[in-house]
Amino acid sequence: MGNEMLPVDYILSSCVIWSLLLGSGRFSLWQEDDHWLNGMTALETINSTIQILIWLFAIGGSLVISKLPLADLGSSLLQLSPTNWIVWIFINIIIIVLLTARWKSLTKAIGLSTNFFGLLRVRQAGQLINFVTPGPQLGAEPLQVYWLWKRYYMSTHAALLTVGLDRFYEFWVNFAVLLLAVLVLFSSTTIALINWRVVTAILVSLMLLMSLVAWMVLRKPIPIRNFLKRLTSPWQRHKRLSEFHSEWTQLQELLKRA
Repeated sequence: MGNEMLPVDYILSSCVIWSLLLGSGRFSLWQEDDHWLNGMTALETINSTIQILIWLFAIGGSLVISKLPLADLGSSLLQLSPTNWIVWIFINIIIIVLLTARWKSLTKAIGLSTNFFGLLRVRQAGQLINFVTPGPQLGAEPLQVYWLWKRYYMSTHAALLTVGLDRFYEFWVNFAVLLLAVLVLFSSTTIALINWRVVTAILVSLMLLMSLVAWMVLRKPIPIRNFLKRLTSPWQRHKRLSEFHSEWTQLQELLKRA
């Protein structure tokens, strides 16, 4: 959906991402920790960097908003009747639920136990990231992996496989739609400068290759998970990454005091 989300979906995603960031209890991103690092230089540097990035994002957001036709947008929204609002909200909720159910089915197929509402919150938070980044399918995946690891105690390799499989299936659907469009253009004589046979062959080859990879993942998920586990194990043993949780907790304390 990316940058093409409706305002209703954007509002829903905004609520979800703030609940992820500011939630409380066992699954909160703002959990307390009794372990303190001896040095504060790294944390202060991170804190300063985040403050600079926040200002840059604020300036960039202001520039983007200043270029938007807010008057036309407001008038268009006011023209919508309550019935239209109800219909669009209902359609968005149905689409969100179906996409989350698809993600849960894919994770279940590879032997991972996940919570539907947990996946729903992570997906909608990712949709907001995709909405504000330059182009669809960009920016949300690393944060989704992090949220699955941080909030729902999913191992790193399992989180990578879960997010990767969902994105893989989404790309497969996109290629299928492109192939259908190319087949329609293939029967048309209006555009003669492009060899649609070559384009069709490329798309079919990509879809067959992706289908083969998906079959391997679904038929033999354990070897794939073990491979990803070996791939990510050096990161988990890295000294700086092993201290990441404590540094993140200290950074939260600094931000709360600011």
